Amino acid sequence: MNKINYGFDASAIMRNMIIFGATLIFLGLLIPYFFDSTVLKYISYVIILVAVVLLILGTSMYVYGIKGKFKMRDFVLSKIDWKGNENVLDIGTGLGVYMIGAAKKLTTGKSIGIDIWRAEDLSNNTMENAYKNAELENVRNKVEILNEDACKLSFANNTFDVILSMYCIHNIEDKKSRNELVMKLQEY
Repeated sequence: MNKINYGFDASAIMRNMIIFGATLIFLGLLIPYFFDSTVLKYISYVIILVAVVLLILGTSMYVYGIKGKFKMRDFVLSKIDWKGNENVLDIGTGLGVYMIGAAKKLTTGKSIGIDIWRAEDLSNNTMENAYKNAELENVRNKVEILNEDACKLSFANNTFDVILSMYCIHNIEDKKSRNELVMKLQEY
């Protein structure tokens, strides 16, 4: 990978929505062609409606992966009064969109990204690819990436000035663990 690649969130879901939506449109259009039934005609309309919704959702996920995540990151980071010396934690850094965006705001600070690198959460989701993106974005010296579970953080209290997390905490399936993490983050 010699090109910056921040991947697509839930790429299998996005792909399946688009494929299934296209297939259902085809099926919905074929039903009235082969069957002369009012009930089946209305069923084909419902199938086409569901297909359109799936195509819109899948396409929206694709567009978000190309442009939306960067607009969201820039908006979130613009709300922080950066001094340049902050210590930043990005929980669920993935390929580093927020970690690297924060690192670009730093002069002497450090942006640390943690993740457990689940492939189903993000395409090409590896620590090595996150480091490649940091290198290609010219912030490698301002980032550190760790293989660490958000529910078992190893940092001391008051370590970070800024804590970021986008589309990660919802992946913690146990509600109690998720709530404990949110409460614990206030100490960092």
